[in-house]
Order: sequence, then structure tokens, then C-alpha cells
Amino acid sequence: MIKRIDEFIGRAYDTAVKHGFHDEKTSIEHQLMLVIGEVGEAVEADRKNRHADLGLFDDALRTRPFDECFKEYVKDTVEDEISDVCIRIFDMCGYFGVKPYRSMEEILTLRDDWRNEFGGMRFSEQAFALTQLLVSWSPTDVNNMNGVLSHVFGVALFFVHYWALEMGIDLSRHIDLKMKYNASRGYKHGKNY
Repeated sequence: MIKRIDEFIGRAYDTAVKHGFHDEKTSIEHQLMLVIGEVGEAVEADRKNRHADLGLFDDALRTRPFDECFKEYVKDTVEDEISDVCIRIFDMCGYFGVKPYRSMEEILTLRDDWRNEFGGMRFSEQAFALTQLLVSWSPTDVNNMNGVLSHVFGVALFFVHYWALEMGIDLSRHIDLKMKYNASRGYKHGKNY
């Protein structure tokens, strides 16, 4: 995922624009709440022990349409919802014109730090920690909003990256699958916002 951030930002933002999510100007608080909603959906999927089955998905793709296979084997699973968290953050990066990273070399050294701080937590506790990261900015940071958002979005994305690694999730593949599915959906995916 890390090496494809710019691509993912462009794809997520373009899809959101095409599907009407940016027809009206929205606040950062609104957009962050949508990300937090996806974190909550990931917790619900974990509570229900719902996980994607990419083997069955790939087998089914040989004879059935992508959307049908996605809905049956991937949609509403932990992997799908974690991908949604990233896609929402990617879209926000595009919307606010933010690059969510500092030095790639610095970020790539953080897995042990992540494991030490968050690795022993339950899934729900890790989700709470991610939510805390997302709301760690303050409206008083407005003079350096781009820098603050770059940091918050970057840390959140790398949190999810390491979270997925620890769970053995191929996050890039799941993001690709969800973006393909999202591109086929209707206006605002049938929602009010």
C-alpha cells in the first residue's frame, strides 16, 4: 500500500467526485466522522468474525460477475471495512490537497514500534486507538492545517497498514477490489452523504 499512496489518492478522490460525494463542500469534521464510521463497521465485522475469502472469490470470478462475487466473499468483512477506512482517508487527501507522508524510510521502520504499542490490544482497542489518532488535531491548528492533516492522515494510514500486516491482510489487494466495486456503484452509493 505504501508505495501506491499517490495512485490510491487519485483513484479514491476521482471516484468520490464522479459519485457525487463532493457536490457540496464539507468540513473536515464531517469527513473524519465518515472515516470513524468505517472503523466502527470494521469492529462490527470483527465481532461477527466476518473475513473475506479471496480463494473462493477468485474461483467464483471464473464464472460469475465481479460485483456478485465481491458481495458474496468480500463485502462487509474486516478486510473490506479496513479498506474503506483507507479509501476515505485517501479521498480526504485528494479533497484537501494533502500528501499523507513524510519520509518513506522513516515510516517503514515503525512496524516494531506499532507492534510494541498496539500489537497486544484487542481489535476493538486497536480501532479505538485509530479513532484517537484521527481526532488528534485541533481547530486551533488552522494556521498549519495542511501540515497537521498530512501528519494525522499519514499516521492513520500507516497505523492501518501495520494493523493489516499484523492480521495477514493484503491491504493493497483489498483496496483495489473495493475501489473497483465502488466505481460500479450509483450516486453517493445510494446514501444521503
